[in-house]
Amino acid sequence: MRVECRNFNYQHSRPSYFTQRDLEIAHLLDRHVMLTASQIKALGYPVRRLGHMVKYGFLYHYCLHLDDETIWHVYAVGHTARRYLGLTVVGVSNPYKVQSMILVNQVLIYFLSRVSGVRIEVSYHNPVQAVVTVNNPLGVCAPRRGFDRTFLSRHNIPQAIVVLPDRSMVLSGLPVRYCFDDEMGDPFNLVFYQCLSGLKLEPVDLFGLSVSSEAVVSS
Repeated sequence: MRVECRNFNYQHSRPSYFTQRDLEIAHLLDRHVMLTASQIKALGYPVRRLGHMVKYGFLYHYCLHLDDETIWHVYAVGHTARRYLGLTVVGVSNPYKVQSMILVNQVLIYFLSRVSGVRIEVSYHNPVQAVVTVNNPLGVCAPRRGFDRTFLSRHNIPQAIVVLPDRSMVLSGLPVRYCFDDEMGDPFNLVFYQCLSGLKLEPVDLFGLSVSSEAVVSS
């Protein structure tokens, strides 16, 4: 896995006109740190001017090359938006952090689409990259290189949604709702699981409306 920046010669970018929507997208990215084009669209913003914003340094465009040879196109606040809007530019070099942040944002989009008044806090360099608050704070993380029973307590997170690349990483009896990489494609229809004991994963409704009685046994 590797990540590369696609902003060529951004330091020589000429001044350009940016629309109100462009400014809103920059602030959106400042809130979420980084998003794919499909995530920006899912949050209700147009994507047709992303190329223009990248060309003039308003956004950074990264390509995340995954191990299965797929490519994610990821956008973040650029140097021009930092200069004119005072927004934060994050250093991007670790592809695993980028992948984790995009998966975490899928969960955040789910919450934003389902709950009014939800509050989110995002911290790119924190292992628990987001906290979403409806009634109580809930950590959201997507560990790529290991998840153990002390992960949450080490970061002072009492409960969390954890996105895992593989079901074999599931641990039972934790205050956790699990998601899995292979089911993260549609942020509006995510499936969450709990594992109360053994290896049995049970689908759950986060908002207590219904709980499926069908169990899925992890492989």
